[in-house]
Amino acid sequence: EVIGKRCGADLDLVRAGSLLHDLGRSRTHDIRHGVEGARLARGRGLSEPLALIIQKHIGAGITADSARALGLPEMDYVPTTLEERIVCHADNLVGDTEVLTSQESYVNFVRKGLEEQGRNMLSMHSELSAACGMDIDDIVRLVDLSDNAPILGSSAKA
Repeated sequence: EVIGKRCGADLDLVRAGSLLHDLGRSRTHDIRHGVEGARLARGRGLSEPLALIIQKHIGAGITADSARALGLPEMDYVPTTLEERIVCHADNLVGDTEVLTSQESYVNFVRKGLEEQGRNMLSMHSELSAACGMDIDDIVRLVDLSDNAPILGSSAKA
């Protein structure tokens, strides 16, 4: 939510996307969970902008060519709206037990053999930082995680 507020995003959409972006993990834990989650969201009558957040949050976005190579339906999964980019990037900044800096997230991509995805994530980081008028890493640092204040996803005040 803090990133969304700072960037002037649709906070209701960012909140919903942050809560539901991994909806597809109820069916699969592989890269297809974005596509599966979007299918589930559409089947339940959720909005198309929300379904697209769910569908496009994987990695730092996946091009149609890469999607085909990964066995996904051939289409562009690169986040384009501000809300899609915020949820996707915030997801990359959350580790198993801690919040990561963009550089730490990049290192994780590289360790997985996904250097190009890591570079795409850093590019998204720069673009969002410019849109927000403040580095996303600095915005995240302002959040008091010890009080469980979320980066995204609730009505807690930042």
